[in-house]
Amino acid sequence: MFSHNSHLSVILLVPVIMVFSCKRESARKNAARNDTAATAAANGASVAPVDYQEVYNRVTAAIERLTTDSDTVAKSTIVTAAWDSVSGGFYCPGKSFANPRLPEAARKEAASKAARLTARRWALLFSLWRRGDFRNGNTSVQGQVTWDDVVMEHHSGDTVTALVLVPLGSIIVE
Repeated sequence: MFSHNSHLSVILLVPVIMVFSCKRESARKNAARNDTAATAAANGASVAPVDYQEVYNRVTAAIERLTTDSDTVAKSTIVTAAWDSVSGGFYCPGKSFANPRLPEAARKEAASKAARLTARRWALLFSLWRRGDFRNGNTSVQGQVTWDDVVMEHHSGDTVTALVLVPLGSIIVE
């Protein structure tokens, strides 16, 4: 029914569609950031550019001050440090190390994914702590993050640090 050339055309068309959809997703994310800034400006608020490294340092410093799992004040401080009222979400830090057992080509991507997963786990905990459920950070947390945005990622040797913005509505805790 189909000729060999039509199959080849379909196979060659798939990567082109993928490239355009990735560009469209990137444009959508940039538009969403601009819409947030425009909305805030329209409401009389001034929106300064976010220094993501400073946010990462502030949130991780608050986490490092958590001395015991029963310290509800420190957990509230962490939630306050991570919360972004303009976007309605949390800035969640992630850190990971490259697995030396992986092939060189896969290490960077795997470490980036691991840092993002760490940030998503923090998002689940931040959401619970924001609701007053100050459970232990070392316990198992069931849930999922349906959408996030990696706003900062740094690679230094085998270490990856990331800052991920997770809207509150994207966090589902079971």
